Amino acid sequence: MSICTSPDCWRNRVTYQLLTDRFARGDGNTEECEDLTDYCGGTWRGALDKLDYLQDLGVEAIWISPIIANVAKGYHGFWGQSLTDLNPQFGTAEDLHALVHAVHSRGMLVMVGVVANHMGQTWEDVPSISPFSNGSFYHGCTECKAAGGGHNGTGCNATVCDCWVDDYDDAEQCLVCQLFGLPDLDQDHPVVRAELLGYAARLREVYGVDAIRIDTVPYVKGEFWEEFTNASGVFSIGEVSTSNDTKCLEYISSGAMHATINYPLYYALADVFVSKYAMGRLAGEVAAQRAAYPGGAVGLLGNFVENHDLARLPYLTKDRQLRRSFVTYTLTAEGLPLIYYGQEQELLGASKMKANLNREALWPTQFRQDPSPTGMYGTIREINALRKRVPAADFAQAAQEQGAVRDDLFVFVRGKVVVALTNRGEDGGAISELVDGMPWAAGTTVCNLFSPACDCQQVREGFRIQVSLSGGEPKVFAEQRYMPAGPGA
Repeated sequence: MSICTSPDCWRNRVTYQLLTDRFARGDGNTEECEDLTDYCGGTWRGALDKLDYLQDLGVEAIWISPIIANVAKGYHGFWGQSLTDLNPQFGTAEDLHALVHAVHSRGMLVMVGVVANHMGQTWEDVPSISPFSNGSFYHGCTECKAAGGGHNGTGCNATVCDCWVDDYDDAEQCLVCQLFGLPDLDQDHPVVRAELLGYAARLREVYGVDAIRIDTVPYVKGEFWEEFTNASGVFSIGEVSTSNDTKCLEYISSGAMHATINYPLYYALADVFVSKYAMGRLAGEVAAQRAAYPGGAVGLLGNFVENHDLARLPYLTKDRQLRRSFVTYTLTAEGLPLIYYGQEQELLGASKMKANLNREALWPTQFRQDPSPTGMYGTIREINALRKRVPAADFAQAAQEQGAVRDDLFVFVRGKVVVALTNRGEDGGAISELVDGMPWAAGTTVCNLFSPACDCQQVREGFRIQVSLSGGEPKVFAEQRYMPAGPGA
């Protein structure tokens, strides 16, 4: 059964997005997957076997792929074929129940991806789709063309309907036309609506999930999403892949869902830590979100570096310190931190136009657990461990306050933790500034999490510390008593 389904259960909770088919095989086989366009063999049992790995990384929840049966090559879970049958490639109902129970027994939560905009991949799949096996359950070309769309696609006839969205800024087209030819469900049809709401309820009642991640949010009416969220009875977070906060906010303010994946912040972070824009770009986005979103909503937004639809970070920049800074921000800033599987192993991926290459199998990495705090696995692990050592009110559940901002420096405070980042990169030399507004009393010893044995200082009068960053490194400062024990600490 579900153990914690409210938004407050998910606020600022470190969540690991794993593509079930690409995370871990149940038989332990670690050979490369030769065809990334088809199933590679990851299963729910495989994920269960790697929960120790995730807990060592500091993960507090997992987000798994949609669980229903899919049409051919639907390894990602987004081409549903049946609302009631599980995907046999991922395992059995017993396997899924075992995974959910094992996650819950460790005090972790389970989020599952859901799709209610479409079924199948192409119109030819419709006769095989249960329970929507004929065209009456889907939007057709008449509606699409009336909305000004449908010029892309081959059109509709007695057997095929292929009318695509032409203008993705046109809200009506997005509602009634096809997204890249995916058969577009008509949620106003009473059978479609009832079946989808029943599906949402079963995720909690039968499988015990604690949250849902909703796919393709702008392509379905907001009032339906509100019913869907209510039917699920769990926390909902939706994909609204835009840089426009206003568009994201409308789904939250209307009650359609509790939160959205934080694409506006992602684009600001990419500008700063990939394209090296001035830090004012990030400060502006952070301030805009804090001003726009209702109280507490920022803590539920899904902050991320990578996902299954975008290029992986090592593909975007070869600069290791820029990558570490990007990741450090998402894990320490106010919001729900999302880690995309393989991010910790720095899988290379490719451009976002080659999506399958950004969904490579994780198992060839042998699930390395390099503890070095300057590597990506170690960086993520150390930050997540600090979140547990520092009282929640002093870090993980604290509001974010802006510190120093200049073109090449960004400092912010969360409770009793201070984060300092630069966009200079590995070849950017050194930067040093005396920063005030720190949360500790004068004389308190604070240390850099990534080098606590040799990078400590006492807070000066006026609540000031010296922030010195060399070679693009990020730093996370906390009181010495919260530093890790052991070699190098």
